[in-house]
Amino acid sequence: MMKVNRNCPATPSTDELKPSIFTPKERTSSIIPNELTSEINPSAYALNLTHITGLHTPINSLSLNEQLRLERDIAHQSSVITRDSFTTTFSSLQTMLSQMQLKVAAAFLQETEYLQQREQRLEYEEQLLVERNRQLENLRHERERMEEDFIQIKNRLETAVIQVTKFKTHGAEILQTLFSESRQIDEQLSELISESMASLTRTRSIINSKKNNFIEKSDEVRSELNDRTTLIRMKMNQIEETRLSTLGRGLHAMALKSTTP
Repeated sequence: MMKVNRNCPATPSTDELKPSIFTPKERTSSIIPNELTSEINPSAYALNLTHITGLHTPINSLSLNEQLRLERDIAHQSSVITRDSFTTTFSSLQTMLSQMQLKVAAAFLQETEYLQQREQRLEYEEQLLVERNRQLENLRHERERMEEDFIQIKNRLETAVIQVTKFKTHGAEILQTLFSESRQIDEQLSELISESMASLTRTRSIINSKKNNFIEKSDEVRSELNDRTTLIRMKMNQIEETRLSTLGRGLHAMALKSTTP
């Protein structure tokens, strides 16, 4: 059996088929359109050998030179058809990968803009948290000031008790006067203590409310950051898997066509 010399171009290497697509380090969208798989007609990759001329003549009726010339013509036409088929396949694959690269890049830019907006929002919320911390610090100072007022009231009460004890021997009149003043002082102290306790209760309620809001807001921000990080990693993995799957199918198709007789 005579060997046919097919002058076909060498099959492109794997590195030559890889597109210059990049993978984003932040959150990327999983918008990899399914229509890319249907844009290329599979029949475009088939080797069409039905148009080789000279096949209608029986080989047995030709001379040896004519048979050799016919076989060379068939081999040459088959080589041309095969080369054109591989060229079309490689061009279509490059087009598909370029479209994928553009769409992934557009999705990455869109997600980058979204993340920038989200970062600005988080910065604003961080400023709010700082302001709330400042308010809590002011409340703490106010509570310390109230404690100092309570100490002063206690000192005044102790002083009044000392004065009552000191002037106890000065007679019933002085004692009655002191009792009267003491009752007034007690009433004033009771009012002051009641007002102070009410103010302390209100302050404590405000502090607890602010503290709870601060804790809830911190938990929400932390949970949202974790969710966004997880979503970004999942979508990056999906894009990488889709790219590798598409490239693998293209290489597999080219390998099958290269082995077709």
